[in-house]
Amino acid sequence: MMWLSVIACAVSTSTSQGQEPDRPDVLLISLDTLRADRLGAYGHEGGLTPNLDRFAADAVVFEQAIAPSNETLFSHAALLAGRHVSELGPVTYAFGYPDDVPTLPGVLGLYDVQSAAFVGGGHLNPVFGLGRDFDAWVNVAEWGSLFHSVPPALEWLDARATDDPYLLLVHGYDCHNRYLKPTPWGYSSADPMVGPEGQKIIQRIGGTTRVVDGQYFGTENFDSLFDRDRLRIWDAEGRAAVAARPGEPLNPQQLELIGGSYDGAVRYADAWFGELMAGLEARGELDDTLIIVFGDHGELLGEEGLYNHRPPLDPAVLQVPLLIRPPGGRAGRVAETVSLVDVAPTIYEALAVPPPAELSGRSLWGAVQGDPLAQQPAFAESAYRELAVVQGDVGLVFSGVSPHNPLLRSLLEAAADDGPAFRGWGTEPLSLRPALEAWRSGGTPVLEAGVVSDERLKLLQERGYWSP
Repeated sequence: MMWLSVIACAVSTSTSQGQEPDRPDVLLISLDTLRADRLGAYGHEGGLTPNLDRFAADAVVFEQAIAPSNETLFSHAALLAGRHVSELGPVTYAFGYPDDVPTLPGVLGLYDVQSAAFVGGGHLNPVFGLGRDFDAWVNVAEWGSLFHSVPPALEWLDARATDDPYLLLVHGYDCHNRYLKPTPWGYSSADPMVGPEGQKIIQRIGGTTRVVDGQYFGTENFDSLFDRDRLRIWDAEGRAAVAARPGEPLNPQQLELIGGSYDGAVRYADAWFGELMAGLEARGELDDTLIIVFGDHGELLGEEGLYNHRPPLDPAVLQVPLLIRPPGGRAGRVAETVSLVDVAPTIYEALAVPPPAELSGRSLWGAVQGDPLAQQPAFAESAYRELAVVQGDVGLVFSGVSPHNPLLRSLLEAAADDGPAFRGWGTEPLSLRPALEAWRSGGTPVLEAGVVSDERLKLLQERGYWSP
């Protein structure tokens, strides 16, 4: 899809005495499970994302954006609150917002900003409670696509009967498993002739999550492949336990089919993103809207021997696209490390809305307008007893303790540098240990792990998830 170029300008939040600020509309586009390295704007040369790359040419590209978690529920919760997950609730599938935590739609609603979300179910199903403060939270399809969410979102814009600004969230699971998407996208980067076994894997819900270290465990599921009661469920001992099970070895061509079908899913997401941009332009909304495009987490495509985003925190999972286009557009690139928890503070400043207290994130609005941004680390948490700190190309993971465990701080401080609790990437990852300890220096709230309701459990099990 194509849309007209626009003249770059910045949003002004200045006001004359006694006047309300001119607040732009805000559109959040969540491209679930999209790796940053699949976009041309992030260096990919395969032409998978022409629409996103066209958008990026008129937006500010954050080159090192880090997801606050490796799962949809937690990353979106952190983004909408501007706080880390363990500050809000237990990092389990029983998670829910506490009643006293302000959220982005709730705060903006105090300033007459109308809010709506059109989401693809799954971890964003209404039963998980992230729609608490939205005026409308519409589950367009269970584990749905932008194909399902874009048309009703545009219809919602057409039906609005107010000139008040809006906050609109549009979400799709297009890059999530199952990777295989409709023709012509599905096999656009994959060879379907590698055999029926490879096709069966990418067509099956959760099929790719059953590929571990080059073998396909078609009769297993996550519960049986991974021992969730282990402190570190994907270490050498865990890998040995999986290898001892009967699996079907896959050849390199079949593994390439899996990665290629993911790339086809990326193309599909990009096509529907283009439809959304064309719809905005046709309605005269493009130049009046602050548009923020993000991936909530990435995906392992063979890294760590997995095709999944659980359980290990890994660069392929944590680095996500983050593109911010102010009204009128402005091109730029920011190399410093940022986090998705910075999105809510950025919107507050862009709309000249006083932010709530105790935000974990920082505003990136100055960087969007071209101001320098200080380098600082970003943090992530997992339901599988892992925490990570990332700064630039360096990352450090601490494993074996749940992020909401009240003993976390003391165990983190006592862990040996050369012990099994730490792993990392880049140059001297242990240099980030002080930042990780400082992050937890105030202690961790004592949070009950909670109980996963039957309704939530059914949704999760249908997609191959299990409850920790």
